[in-house]
Amino acid sequence: MEVLLPFCGDLPAPYSQWATIAELFFLDFTKYRQRIKKKKKYVNLEEADNQTIDRYRNEVAYLNKLQQHSDKIIRLYDYEIMDQYIYMVMECGNTDLNSWLKKKKSINPWERKSYWKNMLEAVHTIHQHGIVHSDLKPANFLIVDGMLKLIDFGIANQMQPDTTSIVKDSQVGTVNYMPPEAIKDMSSRRENGKSKSKCCLIRDPKQRISIPELLVHPYVQIQIHAGTASLKIAHY
Repeated sequence: MEVLLPFCGDLPAPYSQWATIAELFFLDFTKYRQRIKKKKKYVNLEEADNQTIDRYRNEVAYLNKLQQHSDKIIRLYDYEIMDQYIYMVMECGNTDLNSWLKKKKSINPWERKSYWKNMLEAVHTIHQHGIVHSDLKPANFLIVDGMLKLIDFGIANQMQPDTTSIVKDSQVGTVNYMPPEAIKDMSSRRENGKSKSKCCLIRDPKQRISIPELLVHPYVQIQIHAGTASLKIAHY
C-alpha cells in the first residue's frame, strides 16, 4: 500500500533530534513554512510481493543516485527503508504532464519547446549514468514550478558499464510510449509525423537521432532577446 501526503513546509531543525524519518511522518509540518513543496510517501510492504518491493527499492536507489546530477529529476529529500515500510520525503509537483495536456486547448511554442527540452535533459542525465527508465510517458513527468521533472523509477534498469543499449525479452512499460524497436507489431503505426518527430521513431537505434543531437537541434533553441520580453522561437 502506498500513501502520498503532500504538504508545504521544511523539516524541523535540528533534524538529528528525531530518531527516524518515520517519526517525522506523524508531526504537524504546517508551522515549518517554506517555499519548497514536499510530498511524504509512505509505503506499506507487509502484503507486497517481492517484485513490488524491488520496484520501490529501485526507485529509492536510482533517485538517490541521480539527485546531484540534474534538476530535471524529482527531488528526494530523505528516506528510510525498514523491513515492512518505506518512508520518503520528496518534491511535490503541481500536476503531471499528461493531466496538463488533457486540460490544454492549445500549447504555445515556448511551452512546447521548453517542456520538450526538459524531457530531453532528464533522459540524457539518466542515460549518462547508465539507467534506462523503461516507462517514459507524459504521466511520469511532473510539472514543478514550470519545469518538467522525471519521476517513477520503479521498473528502471541499470546498464553494465560496457553496454550501450538494452534489448528486453518481454515488452515493459506503456505501449503507446515504447521505443520503436521494443514494439513487436508496427504494421498499424501511421507515418504522419513531422520531420522532427519522425527522426525519433526510426526503428534501428543506431540510425535514430540521439538525445545529444536533439538537445542541439534548432527546434529546442529558445533565445531571449536582451532588454525585451519577447522570445525568438524557430518554427518547424
